[in-house]
Amino acid sequence: MTSTGFLIRTDGTAETVEVASDSRGHLAHMRTLVGADYLDVIGTRSAYGQMDAWVDDEGAFTAIPNVAATVLLSELAGRQMQPLFGHVLILSRAGADTISLSADQIEYVQALYGLAQELPGLHESIARAHHEAAAAGRR
Repeated sequence: MTSTGFLIRTDGTAETVEVASDSRGHLAHMRTLVGADYLDVIGTRSAYGQMDAWVDDEGAFTAIPNVAATVLLSELAGRQMQPLFGHVLILSRAGADTISLSADQIEYVQALYGLAQELPGLHESIARAHHEAAAAGRR
């Protein structure tokens, strides 16, 4: 079984991805997609339902800031979010279960991502984050 999610990389690129499930669930593949040993989840609610952003739990110490994901998640949450670090995987939620994004949620997240890409200074901020992270020895 697979679930459809939206992956936002630290370089600002993003795509719809399939998250594979094995006998233990989705977590192993989610860790691979995010590039982290330990994940944390940030829940949001919008007119399109509950969505979760899965992030590197140790990212604030080891990873590159994800400027595009921070902007997008701030819009999803309806408030300014603290900076996110590392790749970010967005999935949906039903109660305590992680599930695929619906077609409407994918369309909404892609539209927000498109708007974020048009923000003045976004790409410069991404480049600066990468430069500063490299100078600090982050991956």
